[in-house]
Amino acid sequence: MTSRRNGFGLGVALSLASFCLSFTTPALAQDPAPPPSGEANPADAPAADAKPADAPAGSPAVEPVKEPEKVAETVKPPEPLPPPTPTTASGTSVEREKAVSFVGVEMLPGSAYPSVQTRGIKYGSLWLTFHGQQWPYMPLIEGGPGIRIGFSGSLWNDLSYVHINADDRLLKNSINDQKRWTTETRGVLRVTPTYNAKDGWFAQGNGEFVLHGDMTINLNSGGLASTDDLWVRVGKWNLFDVTVGRFQGWEIANHYGMGLDQNTLERSGAWIINSSLQKPTDGYGLTHFWDRQDQLLGGYALHLYPTKFLRAELLSHIGQGSNTSSPYQLDVRPSAVFDMGWVKLKAGWEYGKAIPQDDKQNVPTSATATALRLSS
Repeated sequence: MTSRRNGFGLGVALSLASFCLSFTTPALAQDPAPPPSGEANPADAPAADAKPADAPAGSPAVEPVKEPEKVAETVKPPEPLPPPTPTTASGTSVEREKAVSFVGVEMLPGSAYPSVQTRGIKYGSLWLTFHGQQWPYMPLIEGGPGIRIGFSGSLWNDLSYVHINADDRLLKNSINDQKRWTTETRGVLRVTPTYNAKDGWFAQGNGEFVLHGDMTINLNSGGLASTDDLWVRVGKWNLFDVTVGRFQGWEIANHYGMGLDQNTLERSGAWIINSSLQKPTDGYGLTHFWDRQDQLLGGYALHLYPTKFLRAELLSHIGQGSNTSSPYQLDVRPSAVFDMGWVKLKAGWEYGKAIPQDDKQNVPTSATATALRLSS
């Protein structure tokens, strides 16, 4: 009880102090009240031993006639006028202008998606891959607000025609040839609030809201997610950062080129929807722990940028996901990129361990893989 009383008392004291600071300052800035009307000024009253102006010399001083005492009247001073609020050239108050200038909103330009080294042929597939660089790149603008909110995104439509020739052995399972047209539309709105401190230190968040044109997709069965990236990171620009949340790891050996973009029909391959056939896999390229994870499996990463040409990522996931048969897993995926622009050397390694929650179940399972790729 003692600690609760003390905590409550401190809260009341802080609230009263805030109230006084907020409201009593204008009340104290009052001008002295003028004297009540009808009262004579003592400085204008004649002296007690004063003589009349026409009295002969040597005559005694005449006592002034005492006026009957008046009952003092209480006169309420007028209410002080509030001080005028200074305005700016735009006509708004200084306080509002300061608040507005404290936060900036901008549509992110191309420089927010860095290309310190050539990312690839312009408008080509590698040109859309950042190869581990910090993005969205939003360093401090001199003279600008410390807090900025960036907006970016994309919107695409894909019209595709599919012709699938089923194997004769599938005819017994009522899986026949297929011909169909498919239209898919997908939009992504990216919001990136960023706080910049001095000497390149920053804190940044990133959220991507996905709009689906394919309304038949089941988001709970491994389909397209309604959220892509959703992460928070802190660090120093062009030196290091720590990122937590939902995001993809660095692309190492899993680049497929244009025409096989993720979320398109072509990427699905010869897959007959709503059939007993399994969806074709993308092939392994150090990708078991690369993509955005689902359910309660969160990503943690340390990124290092020691030089212009070298950068590294230490990625890990902790929690519960659907990519293993066990409800709990722990994995690690270190990777590095040596980037000279026209040639890039990428290497990585990943190790994962799935642990059952029930101690009486089977022993934990683990997997290890290594990948090396040279891109140009």
